[in-house]
Amino acid sequence: MEREEQKGAYDSAQRAIAKSSNIVTIAKYVLIGLGVISVAGGVVALMRGGLSGAITPLLIGGVCLYIGLRQMSTFESMIGDASQLVDGLAAEAQLAASGLPAEALVQSIRQTGRMVNQNPEVHLALTVVHPQTNAEYAAEIITVVDQIAIPQVQPGSRIAVRVDPLNAQRVALALHESARLTA
Repeated sequence: MEREEQKGAYDSAQRAIAKSSNIVTIAKYVLIGLGVISVAGGVVALMRGGLSGAITPLLIGGVCLYIGLRQMSTFESMIGDASQLVDGLAAEAQLAASGLPAEALVQSIRQTGRMVNQNPEVHLALTVVHPQTNAEYAAEIITVVDQIAIPQVQPGSRIAVRVDPLNAQRVALALHESARLTA
C-alpha cells in the first residue's frame, strides 16, 4: 500500500473509532437517564403503596444504571485501546516507509498473545547493524507480523528493517525489502 493510501486507511480507522466512541458515550448517558427515570417511577409506585407495580421499574432502572455506569466503561476502555493500537500501527508504518534502511539478525521471537486481523503480535529481539555507523546493537520491538511472513522472522534470519534516525532503538520491520538480503 502506498504511503498516502496507508495514511488514509489509518485516518479512516481513527474516524470510525471516534464515531464509535461518540455512540458509546450517547448510549451510556441514555442508559443512565432511563435508569434514573425508571427508578424514580419505581419509587413513586412504592410511595403510592403498590409494591408489585414498583418492582418492574426498579429492576429495569437498576439494570440500566448498572450497564450505563459499569459496563459502558468497558466499551470506552476498549475503544481507547483500539485508538492506541491504530496510532501505534500508523507510527510503525511511517517508520517503515521513511526510516533509514538497515539489516538485523533475529535473535528470538515470541508471541504476545494478541492478534490483529488474525495476524500475531510478536516480540522480536534483534541485533541491528546501524546504517550510518555499521555498529551492531540490540533492539527489541513488538510488532504485528503477517502469518505468511512468520518464517522470515525466525531466530538466525537476516531481515531488512528501518531505523529511526533520531532514536536508533525505534526499529520497524521492512520485510518486503528482505528478499534483497537473501538474493
